[in-house]
Amino acid sequence: MVKEKIKSALIEAKTAFVSGEALAKVLNVSRTTVNKAINQLRKQGVNIESHPKVGYRIKNGDVMGESYIRKNVTSFYHSVKVLETTQSTNDDIKAIQHTIKEGYVLIADEQTKGKGRNGRSFHSEKGKGIYLSLFLTPDLPVHQALKITSATAVACAEAIELTFSVKPGIKWVNDLMIEQKKIGGILCEAGVDIHSGNIETMVVGVGLNVFHQDFDESLSEIAGSIEDFTQRRNTRNELIIAFLNRFDYWYKNLNHPYLIKRYKQYSNILHVPVTVTVNQESYLAVIKDIDENGACIAVKSDGTTVTLSSGEVTIRRNYQYTI
Repeated sequence: MVKEKIKSALIEAKTAFVSGEALAKVLNVSRTTVNKAINQLRKQGVNIESHPKVGYRIKNGDVMGESYIRKNVTSFYHSVKVLETTQSTNDDIKAIQHTIKEGYVLIADEQTKGKGRNGRSFHSEKGKGIYLSLFLTPDLPVHQALKITSATAVACAEAIELTFSVKPGIKWVNDLMIEQKKIGGILCEAGVDIHSGNIETMVVGVGLNVFHQDFDESLSEIAGSIEDFTQRRNTRNELIIAFLNRFDYWYKNLNHPYLIKRYKQYSNILHVPVTVTVNQESYLAVIKDIDENGACIAVKSDGTTVTLSSGEVTIRRNYQYTI
């Protein structure tokens, strides 16, 4: 689509102007077609500045570009779609999962009903974050499902560190943290083959708070944005590209021992006191290790060791307890 290709060209040019003549020549279309596409982009809210004899550029905005992202990610991602708004990218993919192939990516500028684990909502303000889902067909035993969550978390952490020069922590099982504030989360929803017991399909959802947001009172104590913790500025496009490329690498290396080693390097719960909640029951523990499948090894206050493949872990910062 000409409109997306023009957007991609303007994103790639960053702050430089691109002439209408150059756009028409590269895309092999008329100047009238270029002008029409520019007007369509403006109607969609893209802030495009224009100057006679100079051309066009995107002004003071972070615009996600479908073509730009697709051009800069690995061939595993055969289809990348960007929506202005939707209720939930995970739900959108689940609705069409029988008609798409592995490697399909859906990104939204806004979610009106974004969701996290255990039915919680995920704040998804327009233009402020990355709300992304991708479709997988892993054919993986259920007891190894956490490997995909681990790969996603590591890919997120690496991408954030690469593009914004700040190192996040991973709070098992699916939270991305910076300085005790949650800046993102992961929601993996699987379809299991009842005959083989293997995971047949999986929708991996990622939500990252990128730019500063004025969270309401109920969230302000626990939530933050990447931008709040770094002086480096970058675009959501670059963060998305970095995440997708790192995820492709780890997804192809799920069984490599370095995945869990890398996860531990980002983990912020190892050897610290936590409250573990499973099936509405809570107990005090210290997280001793993360096993080869991404499960959490917790030592309870009575010395009992428990392997957790699900549940909730809350860090107890003012509690002294060691193993």
